[in-house]
Amino acid sequence: MSVSLVVSRLDRLRLGSDVTLRVEEGDRVCVVDVFPERSGEHTETLSVSVAPHAEITIVSIVPPQCSSLVRITQRSTVEAGGKIHWWNATFGGDTVHHDLVSEVWWEGGESTVDWIFLAREKQHYDLRVRNIFHSSHGRGEVTMKGVACSRARVGCHGAIVIGEDGDGTSTHLTQHVLMLDASAKVDAVPALEIKTNDVKASHSATVTKVSEEDLFYMASRGLQLDAARRIYIEGFLGELIARIPVAPVREEVMIMLRMAK
Repeated sequence: MSVSLVVSRLDRLRLGSDVTLRVEEGDRVCVVDVFPERSGEHTETLSVSVAPHAEITIVSIVPPQCSSLVRITQRSTVEAGGKIHWWNATFGGDTVHHDLVSEVWWEGGESTVDWIFLAREKQHYDLRVRNIFHSSHGRGEVTMKGVACSRARVGCHGAIVIGEDGDGTSTHLTQHVLMLDASAKVDAVPALEIKTNDVKASHSATVTKVSEEDLFYMASRGLQLDAARRIYIEGFLGELIARIPVAPVREEVMIMLRMAK
């Protein structure tokens, strides 16, 4: 049993497209999964099970250099007192279909999902997450924040499900999207499904448009247009990047974000 934070990287080229992980009781792990930079079509599945009182953070990134048709499936199960933190970043892929389902099956489990994206240049993202609580006193929030521009198309679907035995659960779903120009299209779709009483559950969703006048105003104060857009994007997404528990990984994600712009 370990109480220290262990950081490891999945080698997709060596392990293949389907990976199953088990985090044992008492372990505290951070796994970094960077999607291969390749063209064509690629599918991957990551399944994770979390033992009682174990903790795992999974940082999963589709980098800006990726030009594939991407299909990603993520699944997790959390046992009593276990914790999982999914942290996803979607920066690349011409077309991305990404589906995450995290299930808390035993009392006191925690499932948290943070997801950022930057869609541009006719990219098409279909991003879906479901946080499901089957037992009592579950915890965990879903936060999806993204930026869309340049004729990008994004479907941002989030759902929280609390089952009949999920009394005492506390959870929240947040979806915030920033549109940098009128040519982008975003559908932010939140959903709650609650089958019991004595829970705390809520959701919020906003889509905010940044006009050319807003950018011009910043430019008139001495900022170049590209610099103004960069400030908007980094400021908007920076809060969730700060939640990555390992500093070098945070820095790597920020570098990828700047490359994507």
